[in-house]
Amino acid sequence: EARWIRDGRGRLIADRPYNIGSIAAATMGGRDVLQQLPSSDAFDPNGLIFKLRPEGSEVTYRAELRALARRFEPSAGELRDSSGLLVFDAGELSRQSISLPGKDLVQPPSVKDIETINLFTRTKDGRITSTQRTSTWLVGTEGIAAMKAQAADGRAVDVRTYRVDYERLK
Repeated sequence: EARWIRDGRGRLIADRPYNIGSIAAATMGGRDVLQQLPSSDAFDPNGLIFKLRPEGSEVTYRAELRALARRFEPSAGELRDSSGLLVFDAGELSRQSISLPGKDLVQPPSVKDIETINLFTRTKDGRITSTQRTSTWLVGTEGIAAMKAQAADGRAVDVRTYRVDYERLK
């Protein structure tokens, strides 16, 4: 489940706290694995810091998500595909850092750059469908992480493609 909300300037933005909760519920054992996640009505869309304790884990991690770049096309006007359907694409590059909190550095953080590109199509019945591709790159900070990033030789270490269907809830 994903949700969008209007920001203070009226722009439609991803509701990151809600969407992170949905991902946690689906992959890590429920929304209870998240701690100190900002509320949907008071968050910075460019960066979030929260704590994460996956189900079955005895360790609580510090998670930081920071938007590095965004793009949207077309920036003005409309673009239609060969069937006459309205299409647009949006992309975001973000940096994810997961670390063990505390005053003593137990191990270097796990740092990844994640690029998500969506090609959205508005269908004739008013729904929006999307083909989403998410690519993940390792960011070598030091030690083993640096060796793994170097071994990847600039290639994404994980690429996933999804089809996502959206409909307006009443």
